[in-house]
Amino acid sequence: VIIPDVLNDPVIDVAEDTVSYLIVNSDGSLSIGDNSLITRNIDNSGTISLVSGSLTVTANISNSGSLECASEASIYVAGNWSNTGTFDAGESTVYFNGGNQTIFGDTTFYNLTKDISLDETRILTFEAGSTQIVENDLILTGALGKVLYLRSSIDGSRWFIDVQNGESGSIFDYLDVKDSYNMDTAELGVIDPDNSTNSGHNWNW
Repeated sequence: VIIPDVLNDPVIDVAEDTVSYLIVNSDGSLSIGDNSLITRNIDNSGTISLVSGSLTVTANISNSGSLECASEASIYVAGNWSNTGTFDAGESTVYFNGGNQTIFGDTTFYNLTKDISLDETRILTFEAGSTQIVENDLILTGALGKVLYLRSSIDGSRWFIDVQNGESGSIFDYLDVKDSYNMDTAELGVIDPDNSTNSGHNWNW
């Protein structure tokens, strides 16, 4: 599906609707309904609105336009995430449910989850110098023998994280963390994951 440079606002709104790839050009707009499945990349330079429910993307999401989520929507992404535009998270949750994945650019998430406890050892890479803000809960979990590695895209260059309100619902377990700068103050927000390794060049971990 290619949405051209016109404000025609088409809708993908059939339960379990499947689209092989999706390109929204700079003046295009698209509404996506519940239980939609995109089996290849999303490349958005226009406006995409997730109006309800869940969106599953089995490849990459690249947003240089506007990506808007309804309250409590869910996005499941199996590929990489790249954001140089506007992401209006609402009260949504973004689940990174693929293998080794990378987050490019700066994004403000509401909830962010990568849980590999039922999978295998994985690497979640953050673009060096980028900042990820999580307004509510951040869940990063592995399991015994299934470590989730958190790494910078450039070894020795820091990536930044700010978990703003996740005291009750955030979970950190079986991690190996390197080159991360936790922007919360030591009094309010040291991240102290269980069963984990500090591999150096971290702050407030």
